[in-house]
Amino acid sequence: SRFTPRVGGGSAFFVRPQQLFTLQMHDDKKAELRQRLILRRDFDNKWAIVNFVCSQIFVGTSVLASFGTCVVAASNSASPLALGILAALPGSVIMIDRSFRFQDRWRWHCIVSTKFAQLEQKLTIEDGSIDEVSKEMSDYLYEMEKKYPSHSQVMGNEAVDKRYVA
Repeated sequence: SRFTPRVGGGSAFFVRPQQLFTLQMHDDKKAELRQRLILRRDFDNKWAIVNFVCSQIFVGTSVLASFGTCVVAASNSASPLALGILAALPGSVIMIDRSFRFQDRWRWHCIVSTKFAQLEQKLTIEDGSIDEVSKEMSDYLYEMEKKYPSHSQVMGNEAVDKRYVA
């Protein structure tokens, strides 16, 4: 017969073999797009954690070095050279943290990850079209790549918050 039952469709639902092949291709494309969304979300989650940890390490080091400098200065237990090096540490650590912008990168990756989770939900739960979700994914990633906090961008806090509005 030229009609074959569709798997899982019950005995009353029949499709032509070409239609079955087209449905399979559609499901394969949908699965591939969903996998890409998951991989990108996992990538951004990983880098969000790395940048968050680096940011917290630098902030914690700065606070501890500042506290340590006060204790050493009050106790007169170190040479002036050691005290000077210890006193320079908090400012150096803050400068490195602000230059590499770990906190901004952490926020950027969190925002991108959240958007890709939203696109995955649109594809699987809300039954969005593959073409629509794929285009939205490409456009969003293109726009966000332009907003990535790089070393050369030096902005005030007001500008940092405006950058992440997509």
